[in-house]
Amino acid sequence: MARDTPTHTKARLVDAATHVFAARGYASATVREITDRAGANQAAINYHFGDKSSLYTAAVSAALSAVFLPLDVVPSDARSPASLVRAMVADLVHGALREERAAVHVRLLTLEVLNPTGAIGTVFRDALDTRAEQLGRSLARLESASGETRKADAHDHVHDDGLLLAHWILGSCLVALQLATPAAYGTSDTALREQDRLVDQLSRLVQHGVGGLSA
Repeated sequence: MARDTPTHTKARLVDAATHVFAARGYASATVREITDRAGANQAAINYHFGDKSSLYTAAVSAALSAVFLPLDVVPSDARSPASLVRAMVADLVHGALREERAAVHVRLLTLEVLNPTGAIGTVFRDALDTRAEQLGRSLARLESASGETRKADAHDHVHDDGLLLAHWILGSCLVALQLATPAAYGTSDTALREQDRLVDQLSRLVQHGVGGLSA
């Protein structure tokens, strides 16, 4: 039998925490449930994470990494804000549904969106920063191309605009993906067709929700 290592124990704790937090929420989940599932003890949590809160943040971070595909989601040839929205929606949908076990990541992230604990203010911002910068610059470029102008301090708001849009897309899609059927998970032809259908539907809904975005 392969010898267990601190790295393996830490990974087991994050995986167990992801499942327990996704099923019960942060407040109701107990450290005992997590350690029992991971086959570890309280001392292991203290050693690797310090406390329950830090373990939760690690689980949320891991879930977000699992859901987001490592792609440059903003197409350089985008012609409209709507095309930017669709690119990010597609990134999220395909990332969230590419494998069946990703469903637990979607559940955990949705709980954090609906009942934020504070992890959303750190983990989400870090994970969305690159996309937000891309979205903000692209939105500004498209506005400029359409003849729209910004105030003198517009540069300071480019990233904020992109981050707000990224958060809106993330929250909207995560909640909606709770309704995804088992057939939508995976990489089969059927699953990919179902994912494309969801991308079309969610892109339209997000654009209407944001307001002011035109196809």
